[in-house]
Amino acid sequence: MSMLRREVLHHFKSLLRASQTAFKEDAQALTASRKKINEEYKSKKHVKDQDSIIELLKFSKDVETELKQNVIQAKEKSPGKFELRIHEGTAKLINFPFREDAELPTFKTGRRCKKP
Repeated sequence: MSMLRREVLHHFKSLLRASQTAFKEDAQALTASRKKINEEYKSKKHVKDQDSIIELLKFSKDVETELKQNVIQAKEKSPGKFELRIHEGTAKLINFPFREDAELPTFKTGRRCKKP
């Protein structure tokens, strides 16, 4: 088995594992993601150019990263209240609580500066 073929299979399995993590306990989303991954890999099966394959592997890795870090699941517990399932790979940013009484700044509309 060639090294590139082995790498393609590795990325395929990694993408399936990432979708299992992202869509855990959601059978419908898990089935849809698995189906989409299989369709995409089968549609690219005919690609023989090594540079194209490497580009597709990079895209696969980017999708895997997106699934691992940026996809979260939310389940409505009561009207307007949601529970988020955040796993260890989820990218966490600094968040500030929303304040109902916050005022949004208003900006003056005026003349623009002339470009030199």
